[in-house]
Amino acid sequence: PEAHVGRYISSSGKARSQEEEAMAEAKALGSVLQALDALYRGSGNPNAANQFLMQFPKQKEAWGVCIQLLERRDMHSTLYGANTLYDKAKADWHTLGQKERERLFSLVLPKYRKLCQAKGPGLVIGRLARAIAYSYFHTYKDPKRFMNFVSEGKSSPSFALFLLRAAAWDLEGANLSHTTIKAIKEYFGRCAQDVVRLIRGYLTSQGLDKNTQVLGLSCLQSWIALGVMPLRLLEKEMMLPVLVDCGRRSSEHLQAVCEVWTEAMNKPIGKHDRRAAQLVIAHIAQLGNRLGADEDVSRQITIALCEFGETCCHILAQGSKPSLDFVRAVGKCTSHPNLNISMLSLDFWLELQDIETHQRHESLRGPTYMSLLEVLLKKLQYTSNCNPEDFHIYRAKTKDILVSAYYLLGSKYLEFVSNVFNKAVDSKNIPVMEACAFCLGAIGMQIMQGLSEGKLGRQVVEFVRKLLRTLMQASKTLKNPMLCYTTLASISKFSQLLADDPGLRGEAMMLAANPTVVVSEKSEFFDDEGMRKGFLVQQGETFAKISNASLKYLTASQKTVNDIAKFVQGSNPKLLLMDRKDATLSSVSSDLADCQRQFVKTLVKLYANLRDPGQPKLHTVLMEPHAKMLQHAIKIAPQQSLEHKARLFERMVQLITLLNDVLVTLRYSPRPAIVRDVAQMYGVLLAGLYNIDWRLDGRKEADENYDVSLATRVVSTTMIHCTNSEGVLQMVVLAARKYVNSLDFQCLKTLEEVVAVYGKDSSYHSGFQQMFVLVANKTFEVVTSRRNIAEFHNVLESFMQVADKILQHCPGVTLDTRSGLFERLLKMIVIFPKSKDRSATRRSVGVLRKIQTPSTWSSMSPQAKSYISNSLGKAGGEISSSFLMEIASNTDTKRYLATGLYNLWLLHSQPVVNQWITAALSNPYFNDKLSNQDKKNALITIQSQLQTGRLPRAQWGGKNPQNLFKAVMDDFAEMCDCGGQHVNRFLAYHLRPESKSAPRF
Repeated sequence: PEAHVGRYISSSGKARSQEEEAMAEAKALGSVLQALDALYRGSGNPNAANQFLMQFPKQKEAWGVCIQLLERRDMHSTLYGANTLYDKAKADWHTLGQKERERLFSLVLPKYRKLCQAKGPGLVIGRLARAIAYSYFHTYKDPKRFMNFVSEGKSSPSFALFLLRAAAWDLEGANLSHTTIKAIKEYFGRCAQDVVRLIRGYLTSQGLDKNTQVLGLSCLQSWIALGVMPLRLLEKEMMLPVLVDCGRRSSEHLQAVCEVWTEAMNKPIGKHDRRAAQLVIAHIAQLGNRLGADEDVSRQITIALCEFGETCCHILAQGSKPSLDFVRAVGKCTSHPNLNISMLSLDFWLELQDIETHQRHESLRGPTYMSLLEVLLKKLQYTSNCNPEDFHIYRAKTKDILVSAYYLLGSKYLEFVSNVFNKAVDSKNIPVMEACAFCLGAIGMQIMQGLSEGKLGRQVVEFVRKLLRTLMQASKTLKNPMLCYTTLASISKFSQLLADDPGLRGEAMMLAANPTVVVSEKSEFFDDEGMRKGFLVQQGETFAKISNASLKYLTASQKTVNDIAKFVQGSNPKLLLMDRKDATLSSVSSDLADCQRQFVKTLVKLYANLRDPGQPKLHTVLMEPHAKMLQHAIKIAPQQSLEHKARLFERMVQLITLLNDVLVTLRYSPRPAIVRDVAQMYGVLLAGLYNIDWRLDGRKEADENYDVSLATRVVSTTMIHCTNSEGVLQMVVLAARKYVNSLDFQCLKTLEEVVAVYGKDSSYHSGFQQMFVLVANKTFEVVTSRRNIAEFHNVLESFMQVADKILQHCPGVTLDTRSGLFERLLKMIVIFPKSKDRSATRRSVGVLRKIQTPSTWSSMSPQAKSYISNSLGKAGGEISSSFLMEIASNTDTKRYLATGLYNLWLLHSQPVVNQWITAALSNPYFNDKLSNQDKKNALITIQSQLQTGRLPRAQWGGKNPQNLFKAVMDDFAEMCDCGGQHVNRFLAYHLRPESKSAPRF
């Protein structure tokens, strides 16, 4: 058949006849068409069809089938044929001989010409053009012939443009030699003037359709991207006015033109291109005059301006007249009434602020940002027709711009915001006041930093305090939820500034405790990062931040803390639950629970830091209601129906989270007695809490709405502060049993923390041994019975952390040969790298190192030492793999390999380390990363470290480590098959102290 290329060999080894080839291709064509029908028309199994079509290009018949598919009229067949031809040309072109290449090329070209003349689908023609360009350069490698071939078909614009674009797109990735690519690019550079003229002719032609004109612009962009068409050439050939005219024709034209300009400006601009660059900036700045009521046009212009501006920001910052006109055009985009169009322009301002201030023109510093601040303050005003989510995303993006404006404007920023705010207060314009509150909060961190560094003058500090006072008073008076929310968020940024002023501090804490506004449950609020955050959550966070900043003032007397607690209780009894009738298990919202936690833990912290705490014990009053509710919930949970149990679990998680937050807050309390009081209050609940079955409706796992591990973490935190040794051991065994039953790795974290706290007390060691036997046997069962142990990486890592703590405090438990624990532990150390989890591998390596530390080694009996030494020797090759995986977690493998192997010498006391290093260097894990020379360099580094290091001979059985190292080098030479003589000669020079140089391999 016409499409046949090359001679195909049958399975019997005989050359196939022409009829057999035709039958094979016809059969393959039928299969492809059937698969395409199944995939696009639903006539069969689409998954199987897709799999077949993906594998088909690997078959020999694909060449002929692709060419036949190009003759068909349906889009799916021709597109698949063109795609497959391009992919197969890139993959298998090198397998064809020169005659076969020329024959195939002569068959494809007429199909391409026919598709162009028939104005076929651009997607198909474009893909086929790329196949032709790729195959042309790999067949002839002659750019002159290619350009002559394109010139012959220039009467058909699509014929020439698709080929020119394909040549520019695929040249860099054409898998040709660097010399060939360079020669082709140089020839294309000499032809660039003709190409510009050809494209200009097409673009100015009256009869050319829109798609072809856009194709011409895309072709121009690809040649600019190739680096053969500088700006000065476009100016010389009068292309810039043509591009301006094209940009007015349609949104598609405008997008393509702006991509051309952006690509041109993205290239290095030499001194001969500067005039052309300023002309381009001037032309594109004129687009700002077309912004108007047509939102589609305005959106496209904004995108074009800002993409161009982000690319050329370093040029625009120089401040030429066209550049300043351009920046003003972007400012018009920012002030556009449509919020989404305005948002598109913010990326330009974010890019501009990354340029150092001294590198910007003076006009692009203060003056530009003052105008921008005026625009943004108007855009940041919330109105009823705003989409809340879009509006707060817009705010989040403006935050960094406002910070830049503050750094450039200084006190003028505050004066401007204050003047606008005061006028809004007089007219009771709430949206303007709320926008001013946001602008003030956006720079709160920067003002506080200036205050701490002593860079703010007293007048500025008083000015800010006055503004904050006015803001809080307006929030109280107007009682608008949005204004109050933004006020709370803003004053939380100035917590230290408020803390130093008794009057402001009191007003702020009263506002946070009692905002005096009614908030609808349907109301949505967002933080300054654009994320949803409830009103109650912000209220609690503001109270906590101001209280923590005021700690030294509020803890001067217990009366102050008691008064705060009474005020909070009186303002909202649901926050502290100091009245027992409020302490019920009825459901509360997650926002209210979060607010409760903030208020309770803050007041407990204040009480714990009192200089002279008295009666009553406020921490007991605050925590007891929550403890009673949790105790009751644990008691009634098993009897609840499924629906009630789900709600009860949600409430229990809230109560447990509160306890956890309080314990974490008190961890560094100056009064341990208070911590113990809280721990003992909840101590009676621990066993019941640990035994809770968090699964609903017989499921295998707990419902995802509940953080099941939270209960385990709270138990471990509480146990640290308990003093009852019997209770501690009971909980240790309970945690171990729960781990055995459920594989909850948080149980292991409990055990780790308890061993860390109580490990020094030998009275606990017997209990720890029982615990470790249970968890080690279960973990060994998991890692040896599962094919995919990667899914258990949390369990593996947590287990090794427990083992590490046991080895640190009571090594005899782990290394007692009678229990058989060490043998299993060693097997797990060897197995862990198979999980491909770097963290788990590092943990296991750490345990192995801990075993061989002097303190651990000295605590073992001679029999245990002998047993462990023999076990380590047998597992040497596999353990070295663990070390190597740890080394490989570093970015520079070559650099860390020698250090890692040297550490192997330091850590291990057996001569089998020679075998370990040789096994390490031949490890498949590193074969792809390290050449033999890299490995030799690593060994040389080790040798030099051995010469300068102080290794005791006793560690090596009285032998010289350098002599042992020779054996390693010899083994390595044999392994690399490079001849031991070279290595020995190298070592003979290298080991001599007087040698200043060594022969090269």
